[in-house]
Amino acid sequence: MGDDEALEQVQTRRSGPLTVAVAGRPGAGSSTMAAALRTCFRLCCMTIGDTDPPPTADLLIRVIGAQVREQDRRALADVAVPTIVVAAKADVRSDPRALADAAADDLGRSVHPVSGLLASAAVGPADLVGLRAADPPAPLLRRYGLTGVAAARELLDRLPESTAREVTERLRAVSGIDALADPIRERSGPVATLRDRRLRDDLRLLAARGVARDDAERALVGFAS
Repeated sequence: MGDDEALEQVQTRRSGPLTVAVAGRPGAGSSTMAAALRTCFRLCCMTIGDTDPPPTADLLIRVIGAQVREQDRRALADVAVPTIVVAAKADVRSDPRALADAAADDLGRSVHPVSGLLASAAVGPADLVGLRAADPPAPLLRRYGLTGVAAARELLDRLPESTAREVTERLRAVSGIDALADPIRERSGPVATLRDRRLRDDLRLLAARGVARDDAERALVGFAS
């Protein structure tokens, strides 16, 4: 990689799209939550494990289960990037809001109950036949869960002409994913601060290595001014 290319790469990283790391204990639903964030917010997401290196992402989504575990507490205590905590699998909890509130009291930070399964659902026209049936077929129950099927059927009973897209929108509304929009926006300031710090570090490293030293040092002077 040439000097100019190396300098351009670190500067581009400062203004690139928001990147999100989604983490959680095995089985907590991190992969499903990442899929939901991609589907609903078009975010660039990666899933990471607790033993992986610290994420280079701008934002961390920590996915917890029905209760906070010590592994969650340790992970959140060491986090160095702006973070949002999500209580996943809300569609299978009897009172997801109460569980999220209890987790928030435990962690001392907001916790948002979300069903990644329903948020990432994509109902097709063929699914409507099964959802209208007296006994929905097992594949639909596996794809949308009992809560999703019940929400879809309630809409179809109330508005029989509902389209597949409208049923999909209903499942998204039930999922709780839209409650993450404001917290994500609210992290824009801390994300900008994090990116500025990373850019300074990258420019200093380039200058120390003699890679585009003059340009890197000029950028650092402009950065500090």
